[in-house]
Amino acid sequence: MESRGGEMVYARDSKPLAARHESSSLSPGTAWIVDNGRMVGMKELMERIATVWECDPSRYPELAGMDTTERKNFLIKHSVLHITKTAGKLAALCEDYDHTKQTSPEAEEKLKAASVKMFINALKLAEEAGLSADELLERAPGYVK
Repeated sequence: MESRGGEMVYARDSKPLAARHESSSLSPGTAWIVDNGRMVGMKELMERIATVWECDPSRYPELAGMDTTERKNFLIKHSVLHITKTAGKLAALCEDYDHTKQTSPEAEEKLKAASVKMFINALKLAEEAGLSADELLERAPGYVK
């Protein structure tokens, strides 16, 4: 599957994608993000997320006095709170639909935005839990049966 505009591409058979993106070194089973016509790997995406949402004492003053274990637990909890916040937005969309049995372009856009946020939040949580992009991709097939 090929995608544009920042959507994830999961390369099951890399040959068709590699033919269209000869500068990339796709491999089967590797997740790729399209970034302005450039293929970006899961590792690079996770690095960007870690940079954009860097967790340090300048953003979270309570981190200054924490030891390594406390810091890790705080950051995992904070990532889970972001996931929960996004899940709440998704629940609100579902609940609205239950009442109206209708959707709208605005609701569809909110669903897409929440889906992207959930994906980003999940990658941030994985980073905080100590999972690398390679480890995520290695473990994922075991959960998809």
